[in-house]
Parts: sequence; structure tokens; C-alpha cells
Amino acid sequence: MAPSRRQQAVDAVRRRIETGEWLPGVRIPTESELTRILGVSRCTVRGALDELARAGEIERRANVGCFVASGPGGDSFRSGLIAYLESNTSGNLSGNLQLRGAELQAFEYGIDLIYCNLNGHMEKAAEFIERLCRRGCRNVLFAPEICRNYHEVNNPVLDAFEAAGLNWVVIGSPLVRDGMIRGDFVGSDNYGVMRNVVRQLVQAGHRRIGSIRVFDGVFSSDQRLAGILDQLRLDGLPAEPEYHLTIRDVPLEEQGRERLRQLMKLPEPPTAIICIHDAIAANAIDELRKLGKLVPRDVSVFGFDDSFMARTLLLSSVRQPFTEVGKRAVRLLYEKRFGGDSVRHQEFLPCRIVNRKSVAELL
Repeated sequence: MAPSRRQQAVDAVRRRIETGEWLPGVRIPTESELTRILGVSRCTVRGALDELARAGEIERRANVGCFVASGPGGDSFRSGLIAYLESNTSGNLSGNLQLRGAELQAFEYGIDLIYCNLNGHMEKAAEFIERLCRRGCRNVLFAPEICRNYHEVNNPVLDAFEAAGLNWVVIGSPLVRDGMIRGDFVGSDNYGVMRNVVRQLVQAGHRRIGSIRVFDGVFSSDQRLAGILDQLRLDGLPAEPEYHLTIRDVPLEEQGRERLRQLMKLPEPPTAIICIHDAIAANAIDELRKLGKLVPRDVSVFGFDDSFMARTLLLSSVRQPFTEVGKRAVRLLYEKRFGGDSVRHQEFLPCRIVNRKSVAELL
């Protein structure tokens, strides 16, 4: 007796899975696509998928589609692959160390890590995701592009991850939509450490504290400024906008120079300036020198990232746990199970203040 049309459809899908054409964790074609591929009705396809789902050979995800089962217990790492997708247009300390942490943790788990840098070409994300799915990789770490229109530029990448049914963790700076952080995230506690920096400056006698930052609208940048302003208000100190400036979109070697001169022209210039990263702090120190002012005798300067530049300039700075961020992000992916816990995991790891010689005691 010839097999029914539904059984023929079941056998056709099963054959593609068994031959490796559709790997574990990969989303299979939609019902309408399978109707065309298999030459059967949509009702027949739906019945075949129901049978395969009952047998545990495929797994359904509401509003997303059907995926080849990832194995007993839904082990999302059965394929032994994880991807690190970065979109920054230039190498940086955070990206290098986060990637290093991810590599170390992946190696400990015996997982291969694939690296891709979009170099700002976000349209390449769909092609990259398609290649991942063909290889059976459905676990992605995403380091967003730090740029103007931050959320508008990066959120479409997360949309593509969701459409493909990938597990993903954003690292470094969260992405927000409708006021909510999207999905799983691991990064630094920018808010908390900036409050501690202000506390330290206040304890050293500073009462007029300014700041220079880049790219408002980026979550991490906004959180640093929020930490500064909240702690100033808590200490009963002024937090006027003219003391807290955002730079224009200029080359790195120019960042902060114009804003530094603007701060120093105030009737009562700040005695301490917090810079959102060490390169801005270095530029500020150089501009202060041109104005005939010394650090820290005349103005104290605080950086962020504790880069080689900070160590060279003896700049007080903030050290972020970049390597641990990469490690923790991989652990989050490893702990997730296909179709399992839908609770979002968002972790802000503590930073460390590194004191050097760029801050003066005014007491």
C-alpha cells in the first residue's frame, strides 16, 4: 500500500534532517514554502509538521516557526558553535577584551567561536545570520555599533535574530525599545561607578564638577551621565547643563577639545572634569596645557576605560570588567535551553576605580 501524502511529506522532511541538509537548531522552511517544495497541500504539510513535532524531531516556536530539534533536553550547544557579531567600525579595547573573554569561556566549554565584524555595514547582518543557520549555529553574542541613532541602527539586527529564532545576548551597551531593554544583556555598571567617581571627587573637596561625553542616546553613555548628575544632586551640588557637555561628531583626536575650552570659559569653571573615555581625557589634558593650566594643580581630570593611554598619562580612570563580560555572556547562552526559560537575564557587572595622579585634593 502506498504511503499517504502526509507520510510522504513526513519522510521528505525527515530525510533532509537525517542527511544534514537541515542541521539541529536550524529553522526549516515555512508551511507555504514546504507546500511548494514538497508539492502537497498546506493542510498536508501542517499534519506532517504536527507528527514530527509529536515525535520530537522538530520544535515549534510561537510566532517564529519550526526548528530542527536540538537534541535531548534541548541542548542549544549541540552544534558546538557560537558566534560573536560585532559592528564597530574600528578596533577598541572593550571589543578586543570582550571577544577574548568569550573565546576563553567557549574554549572551556569545548565550543567553537565564529567571529564577524560588520564594520558598520548593518545590511550584512541578514547574510551573516543566514550563513550561521546553514552551519547549525543558533547562539550569538552581539556587540552593537556605538554611534548616533544608536537604537535605530542596532535594533534591526535584533529583529533579524528573533525572526531567525536565534539565542542571543547583547554585550557592552543594551538596546532599548519602548523603554525596555531587549532580551538578555551583560555589561558594566556604568551608572553605579560614576556615582562612586563623583563621591570620590566630592570627598577630595571638589564642588564644581563637569563632564564631557560622546553620543547621547547610547544607553551606556546616558547611564554614565545619569550617575554623575544623580550623585551631584544627592550631595547638594549644582548639576547645570552647561557643566555637562556632549561633543560633536568629530574625529577621535579632536573629541573633547572644543568642549573643554567651553567649560573653562564659564564664570566659575569646574575644578574637576569627568571624561567618558580616556581619549577625551587625554585631549582635555592637552588643551588645558595649551591654556596654561596644569593637571591636577589647576584642574583635575578623570577618564574611563583604564586604557594604555591612562597608564601613560597617570590618569585616574575606570576599569571595566570587559573580559568577564565576554565570559558571562557565553555562560548565559550555555545555560539557556531551546524553548525554555523566557525570563530575561540582564547583568551589570561592577567596575573598578583606578586612582593615579590626575586628581587633586582640595581640602
